Amino acid sequence: AVWCKISLVIFLRHLQNFIDLAFKPLIDYTPAFDTGEFYPSKIMNDHEIENGPKNSGGGYRGNMTIREAVGRSVNTIAWQVLQQIGVNNGLNYLGEMQFQKISPVDNDVAALSIGGFTNGLRVVDMVKGYQTLANYGEYTSQTCIMDIKNSSGESVYSNKPEKKQVYEKDSAYMMTDVLKGVINQPYGTGRGMA
Repeated sequence: AVWCKISLVIFLRHLQNFIDLAFKPLIDYTPAFDTGEFYPSKIMNDHEIENGPKNSGGGYRGNMTIREAVGRSVNTIAWQVLQQIGVNNGLNYLGEMQFQKISPVDNDVAALSIGGFTNGLRVVDMVKGYQTLANYGEYTSQTCIMDIKNSSGESVYSNKPEKKQVYEKDSAYMMTDVLKGVINQPYGTGRGMA
């Protein structure tokens, strides 16, 4: 039973790491594409940043496109992008998608670029974010409960999903295309998972 608890703790830590890594498109890159100043082929420089994040493996590769940076899950470039567009600008996108557990302590915290949230994130919020990307930037506040009726068949609760455009359509399309490289490119961190 002890090994089971230890395995669960290890699994949950890995799950949180996955959420942190998978978070970059939602707060860093797609909002950056919305500015018009960033795009998949934009060249960024992967280098050591004083008081900034390290990359997995500790190395730096120099100049690369945003497309490659996403495929490799490069922390330093995600950090630079969020710094340039503004941390609170990235957070505003999450607010538009009704992300929960975001703390006021997180405002202006550059570590959010790589998922460094005070209270972590919920898997359901990540699903909402990726659903929004897949729907060309349109957020829908869906839930499992659509309608509740009393014993007489009258509706006592009805959920009418809210729809709104969070990301620009072109930005969501570009991000979705860029994410394919995570699996399809030789350097992709998810290569071979498809």
